[in-house]
Amino acid sequence: MNPFISYFSSSIGKKTIVAVTGVFLILFVVGHLGGNLQIFLGPEWINAYAYKLHSLGPLLWVIRLILLAIVITHIGTTIALVIENKKARPQGYAVIKPKRTTLASRSMILSGLIILSFIVFHLLHFTVRVVPGHIYEDAIVLASGDERPTQVLLTKGGDPVLNNGKEIVVFNVYDMMVAGFTYWYIVLFYVVAMFLLCMHLGHGIASTFQTLGLRNKTIANSLSTFSRVAAWLIFAGYVSIPLAVLTNIIKAS
Repeated sequence: MNPFISYFSSSIGKKTIVAVTGVFLILFVVGHLGGNLQIFLGPEWINAYAYKLHSLGPLLWVIRLILLAIVITHIGTTIALVIENKKARPQGYAVIKPKRTTLASRSMILSGLIILSFIVFHLLHFTVRVVPGHIYEDAIVLASGDERPTQVLLTKGGDPVLNNGKEIVVFNVYDMMVAGFTYWYIVLFYVVAMFLLCMHLGHGIASTFQTLGLRNKTIANSLSTFSRVAAWLIFAGYVSIPLAVLTNIIKAS
């Protein structure tokens, strides 16, 4: 067998795949959070951020598909490892002393599939906009029934941004995000998914360092603490947006 294929078919190889894809996903999660938090700065900021992303054109979809492939690879390889470990577990003993595990590691398959389902829904909701009631072709509709325009002028400091002397019209991302989070059941799904994601991060960040050989006994406790704190700060950042909408801290423009 090819040494490359042999390595990545082994348990160590699978753990390396999980660790490397995990690094890319952690970086994306942090970067995506930084972009989304601009909604607290107002429509100008979040609409300008979305405009810069969409200016990438087809490249943006290439990036999205690569990220989705990384997510599927990460979850699929993790599931393969869990199944492999269960098959390797000794059987036939009257008493088996269980290994010390965390809730995140024990619920890896179920929570991973829920997170993947959320990612697909999130793309259909805010990116493709094909979720019934959230298509936003004619108007952006809030849960209250109020409507906002689907397109607005791109502004900076209250003045229209010009391109070759012409005003730039962009999709109203700010009100789209606000409208999406005025529906309590979407907020609930979002918060649950973020909780599961960050539960994984608290476990996964430290595990990634260990798999890549960057963790030792000297920093093990500090690294575990850092992983948990970082994970829940990320959780707080993500859920602050829908909760701010539900409590009217963030309002439609």
